[in-house]
Amino acid sequence: IASLAVSGLTFVTIISGALVAGNDAGRAYNMWPKMTEEYWIPPANVLWELKDPWWRNLVETTATVQFNHRMLGTATAISALSVAGVGLFLLPA
Repeated sequence: IASLAVSGLTFVTIISGALVAGNDAGRAYNMWPKMTEEYWIPPANVLWELKDPWWRNLVETTATVQFNHRMLGTATAISALSVAGVGLFLLPA
């Protein structure tokens, strides 16, 4: 069941990548691991630029789309490595 969860998380990360490409968020925030030269996480007024309705920020605000994609990618990598580690080292053969 953990592998299905990782597959689902991978799918959501891929969809998030499409939002990044559509917003050209990769061009605006192309530094890693910081989002800009001074911020690891952009200020709230940048992430939540659109006030109404709030959910539009998740798909239309460049900083929010890029930040979500980075967090999803990190969560996907950690989850996949964890599932692989459990499968390789903790489960009986």
